[in-house]
Amino acid sequence: MELKKDLVYQGIKYDIARGRYQVGEKLPREIDFAAERGVSFITMRSALKMLEHDGLIARIPSKGTFVLRRTPAPRPGKVRTILLLQVDYDAAANGGNIFNRDLILGAVEQAYLDGCRVQVDTFAEVRNLPERFAAGEFDGIIWDRPESDLAPLLEELREMGVAQVTINRFQDGIPALGCDYPEGVRAAMRYFRSIGHRHIGLIDIGRDGEVFRERQRAFLEELRFDGIAEAEKYLCRVVNGEIDYLGIAEWMRGIPRTTAVLVSNVYLAEFSRYLDAAGIAVPQQLSVIQQGEIENFSRDSNSRFSIFTDPRRTIGSRALVTVLRQLEGNSIPVKMERIVGELIIRCSCALPCHLQRREEAASGAELS
Repeated sequence: MELKKDLVYQGIKYDIARGRYQVGEKLPREIDFAAERGVSFITMRSALKMLEHDGLIARIPSKGTFVLRRTPAPRPGKVRTILLLQVDYDAAANGGNIFNRDLILGAVEQAYLDGCRVQVDTFAEVRNLPERFAAGEFDGIIWDRPESDLAPLLEELREMGVAQVTINRFQDGIPALGCDYPEGVRAAMRYFRSIGHRHIGLIDIGRDGEVFRERQRAFLEELRFDGIAEAEKYLCRVVNGEIDYLGIAEWMRGIPRTTAVLVSNVYLAEFSRYLDAAGIAVPQQLSVIQQGEIENFSRDSNSRFSIFTDPRRTIGSRALVTVLRQLEGNSIPVKMERIVGELIIRCSCALPCHLQRREEAASGAELS
């Protein structure tokens, strides 16, 4: 399920592409435009900011919002081809299907609006990319989580003038996009705190990558801000890539005051097994938010768990736009652009037990 601002953004962009709004035309006032599209003023303003970022509109104070250009038509006789290169995680039980699928859908939908095509491939056959580019097989590349061993190849392609963007990884000289994982962790922690939780645990991937270190730092900072002593005890970093329900049980025994847990989707199956084996009721005894989606634990499933989603669909769309803007000769900032996901609260979160009992006692006193 996409955010409303993304749907409004894509809808207006499509209308500009097909000529409903002509170059130089003044768009309706934001409040009227929002009413016309059936969305809030805030949603419309966010969508217009995205269109302005793409260079399709200009917002001039006291004058209004104007269409700058239409989505460029493909060159005669040639449709631009953008490679989307991914690690082949589909066979792994770590949510790869959903994670990869949503990125592909975002890029393909955007390609339809922009009159180009996306060719999806894995990193298995990348060594001949310079030759393929020289032969005109593709025009640009979206790299999904390229590892450091590919850095020389990315640099060689950059020197050849290939338009590129990386996702969730940063390479010198190349624009990058990524999920704002630290802000996602902070949002989940703030929500837990808002309903009375202070002792909160995190089960996360222990790989030595900046993307993992950043969100774990954010978690520890939030705990320390709330005055939790020995905050590191509440972080379970799975350094060997695997943990079973017994390992989770041992970790939980070391933090007995824990009333809420944020858990990476990679370990959700074993975490669920731990809950069943320990007879822990969610949310009566423990509140849970999962980080990212996985088969059977997605926004479209009947899972009870709340989710902080990865904004992969939006990232796929923005990645394609970033590559096309490079092909048009635009200068793109070489930095990591962060995109925040969505916090979907379900029935896995409630007041911690001691507050539930206090509320029940107060309610009983009022009745008597």
